[in-house]
Amino acid sequence: MYDGLLGTSPPDGTVVQNLDADYSLESQAAYIIGGSAYFARADNNNSTFVTNVYRQLLQRDPAQWERDAAVEELNGYWRWVSQPCPPECFVGCEPPPGDCGWWEWYQKSRDEFAWEIVSSHEFHQAGAKMLVYGKHLRRDGTATEIENLAYYMDSTGRVLEGAVSILRLDEFYNKSIQPW
Repeated sequence: MYDGLLGTSPPDGTVVQNLDADYSLESQAAYIIGGSAYFARADNNNSTFVTNVYRQLLQRDPAQWERDAAVEELNGYWRWVSQPCPPECFVGCEPPPGDCGWWEWYQKSRDEFAWEIVSSHEFHQAGAKMLVYGKHLRRDGTATEIENLAYYMDSTGRVLEGAVSILRLDEFYNKSIQPW
């Protein structure tokens, strides 16, 4: 997984230890993608980072609006948080201001962005298409097969569960005993 996402060997055994401890593949993909090595590979540029994540995990380029929205959240911005104004007072006090609330800084971390992607239905569709049908069954899945498997992965929260479900099929067994 580390080699597939970064093209290099892992610097330590963290990912393997986490997988041995039953962490999901998604959690480890998010761990790697949210890390400094993946960001450095994108020249420490949020726009390149977002594009790389989309290409590797979703097998497509982000639409301009997707890239712009993600980059804005990764760069951070000030936002107004509204709050209900206190009730108007009775005789002898100042009226409340017309606009209640405060400004706060909002910035999404690369970890949060990575988790959003690996938790998405589109990621499960890509996993079903590439990993399960393309690699394990050595064929293109129909749109219905991919969608059904992606919804199954959505319900379990794990791509691996989708891959394991294929192991029960006669088609997988027959292809596993035949050479390529």
